[in-house]
Amino acid sequence: MHARKSFRDSKYYTPVLKVRSFMFNDIQNALTLKNRPSFLLALGLCCYTEYWGKLKLGVKTKERRSERSFNEFLCGYLDPVYYPELKNKGLDVYKDVRCGLAHAYLIE
Repeated sequence: MHARKSFRDSKYYTPVLKVRSFMFNDIQNALTLKNRPSFLLALGLCCYTEYWGKLKLGVKTKERRSERSFNEFLCGYLDPVYYPELKNKGLDVYKDVRCGLAHAYLIE
């Protein structure tokens, strides 16, 4: 039987910490600007949510499971209480917000 290697001991741990640091700094820098670029900040937060979902699920970029990754992280980690309630009311945050920002340049 093989002992499972912890994520902290994997070769991915340091690069993930660097990405996390970049994301936090990026968000902080956007928040401190005088004329806050709210569109870019919102788009970044959506993309970052998708990124962490892919990391959590172990999804490779080529698999293109963006919606599943986004929803998994948002619902399973960031907002396990409020987000399912929104989905039950018919709001699809992935389609309406993430895709709206990324493809239509506005929240649909």
